[in-house]
Amino acid sequence: MPCFPRFFNRANAAGPAGYTRMDIQLLRWILLCLITLGATAGLMMCGFFDALALEHIRILGGHPFYIEAESAQVSLLPPAGIFAICTGITLYLSVVLLRNPNLAKRTQICFLAALATLLPGLLCILWNGVLYMAAPLFCVLLLWVLAALLPAIFHLFAKS
Repeated sequence: MPCFPRFFNRANAAGPAGYTRMDIQLLRWILLCLITLGATAGLMMCGFFDALALEHIRILGGHPFYIEAESAQVSLLPPAGIFAICTGITLYLSVVLLRNPNLAKRTQICFLAALATLLPGLLCILWNGVLYMAAPLFCVLLLWVLAALLPAIFHLFAKS
């Protein structure tokens, strides 16, 4: 392959199939992001998060928030903006989760990411509108399942 740069020449790469560890990590990251964002986009198009949005408004209407009726009808971000937030969370959190080998660290990171995702949805009453954060929270939970929980389960079955 004289016309390609040396980087693309797999004859000198390590591994039985000619792929390095970094190539496999990149493939895992791409697949994790595609699965998470595909599932989120599919559920957003099907209206899965609409019932959660109504529950969110019910929570904000009760004690201790007491959001006004006019403010409850204002959505602070359109669905494209929510999906952009989901994309950013997925791209960054998946890299962070794949770099940490420990299940406890991955779980702790996902818990803190879920908490940071929920807080703007509750504090949106200060901005006189509603910020629906069910889809980004779904991304965090799906990333936790795919990047932390499933590898730990597969590791337990591989040992036995």
